[in-house]
Amino acid sequence: MKHIALWLLLSASTTIAAFAQAALSGKVQSNNDDPITFATVVLFLSTDTTQVAHSTLTDLKGGYRLENIAHGEYIILVSCLGYIELRQDLTIAGEKRTFNAELTEKAYDIDEVAVQASRMVRSFEKTSYAITPSERSRAANSFELLRTIPTLKIDPVSKSVTPIVGGGGYKS
Repeated sequence: MKHIALWLLLSASTTIAAFAQAALSGKVQSNNDDPITFATVVLFLSTDTTQVAHSTLTDLKGGYRLENIAHGEYIILVSCLGYIELRQDLTIAGEKRTFNAELTEKAYDIDEVAVQASRMVRSFEKTSYAITPSERSRAANSFELLRTIPTLKIDPVSKSVTPIVGGGGYKS
């Protein structure tokens, strides 16, 4: 009887150890010690880096917490737009583990950016649009110019123009 009790006790302790869970927490900050909000923290299985084990985003103070992590070997990836990503091997053992990450800013060289917009002027009784010269030169006729106005619905079959926000149709 003592042997059975001992065997059950050993089996139970082995089973509990096999399902041991841990928590991983930490803070993600820049190399200027500023917290990085909404950074992605991902744990990959070290045996299969295509398999995501856990993931989260950092909070407004750069903090994160992952729970119910099985003990083992992982690869942690910390990334955020505008920073060089950090990838490192990580061993999870025990109940709690802390991993703080410092990301270095990454400069991007981009080509010229051109922003164009049409101006919309609203008053109580009417809405006016300024059509740019480039829009005029691209349009073959006035019907095509009307298509550039975002608050109008154009029906080329019935040749009707309808405001999207309220109102009825106007025949051209």
